[in-house]
Amino acid sequence: MSDTLIAAFLGAVITLIGQISTVYISNFKENLRFKQKEFQSKRDNLSEVYQALISAINSYPNESPVDVLGNIKHGPGYSFERFETTLKSLDFQIEDYRSQLNNPKK
Repeated sequence: MSDTLIAAFLGAVITLIGQISTVYISNFKENLRFKQKEFQSKRDNLSEVYQALISAINSYPNESPVDVLGNIKHGPGYSFERFETTLKSLDFQIEDYRSQLNNPKK
C-alpha cells in the first residue's frame, strides 16, 4: 500500500511540475510576442523618421561653409561653428561683387 501511495504522490508532483512549466512557458511566449510587436511598431515609426532624416540630409549641398571659406580670398572668420554670421558676410560680399559687376569703373 505504501508503494501505491508513493507512486500516486510522485504522479501528482510530476503533473504539478508539468502544469507549472506549461504556464511559465506560455507566459514567456506571450511576453515575447508582445515585445516583438512593440519592436515592430518602433521599427515602423523609426523607419519613417529615418526616411525624413535622409531626405533632409540629401537636401543640403555636398560642401559645408568651411569648404566654401577655404576657397575665398580674405574670407570672413568664424568661431564655434556659428555659420549664420559667416553666411551673412558672404551674402554681403556677393552683393558687393554684383554691384561692382553692374557698375564697372572706367
